[in-house]
Amino acid sequence: MAPPKLLRPCCMVWLVVFATTFYLSAQTTSYQSIFQELQRYDPLIITLETDLSAIQDEPDSIAHWHPGILFVMQADTIAHRYNVGVKARGNMRRKYCEFPPLKLRFNPETPGDTLKDSDDLKLVYACNENGESKDLVIREALMYRLYNQLTDQSFRIKTAQVSVKNTGKRQRTTERPAFFIESTDEVAERLNMIPYNPRVVSSRSIDSAAYDRMAIFQFMIGNTDWSLRSKHNIKMFKPEEGLPVAIPYDFDYAGAVDASYAVPHERVPIKNVRERYYLGRCRNTDVMQQNLVEFRLKKAAVVSQCDTMPELSKNDSRAVRQYLESFFELINYPNQVQKNMVDICEGQKN
Repeated sequence: MAPPKLLRPCCMVWLVVFATTFYLSAQTTSYQSIFQELQRYDPLIITLETDLSAIQDEPDSIAHWHPGILFVMQADTIAHRYNVGVKARGNMRRKYCEFPPLKLRFNPETPGDTLKDSDDLKLVYACNENGESKDLVIREALMYRLYNQLTDQSFRIKTAQVSVKNTGKRQRTTERPAFFIESTDEVAERLNMIPYNPRVVSSRSIDSAAYDRMAIFQFMIGNTDWSLRSKHNIKMFKPEEGLPVAIPYDFDYAGAVDASYAVPHERVPIKNVRERYYLGRCRNTDVMQQNLVEFRLKKAAVVSQCDTMPELSKNDSRAVRQYLESFFELINYPNQVQKNMVDICEGQKN
């Protein structure tokens, strides 16, 4: 029997290249961020153990990472265990919260497992024990879902039921509704963009369609707690080609959420967040009407989100739905659009 033929050197080189490429491709496609992993659990029930006392006692100007453990639970079984860093975040919420809002940093769990920066996640949860605080979290989570219906250029969320076990000097365990917010880095990767933080930004220097959509959405939910100029509650992303895109977040001051502590921004002449005030750039009547076509077409998808969140009470669902319906009623009348969205705006009309 003839001996088997050996591969030529050139063939060996191509084989190695192919195998290496296949391996790297498999490694890339098999990677899942923590946010993606959490999507697998429905409902998502978690227990977070950390020294909440130390986090609460820190001055607002100082926020350190504290060690913690996060357990994903299925019934009475631990489905997954993560080592995390826990840090207080936010300014306004910390002024009225019994428990400060948190940011979690998920650490590598196995040798050679390098998690991306996308695994720093904000955790929004009921920061007081009262019922309003718990309802508020779900209503704010709904605002993210509404914007998801309008565009993929938005932050995704994952709702959860979280038990926070304080291992510090004021030991106690509290249960409350919560949601994780997709990280800036993961949004950028999903949209094939990069996070962008220019020193100066204006509505003329960014994608106008995305900007107008965002401004109309903020008007729809009654939110004046945002500013493009100061990048307040807005993150910027830049594609490889084209203009940067502005994506909003933090909607607890929106009229549709209707938090008892929410007040309109001091620069706007309204007395209650339930009143709408348009903060977008001035557009002429034709441009504004064209921008509203998308909202009219997606009305059913947007409003129906009020019925897709089992955590939302019937009363809250009805209240948010009615608030949204009032927006769609307004944009049916050209004179109301002219009065509320064309004549009231930021800058010169174009």
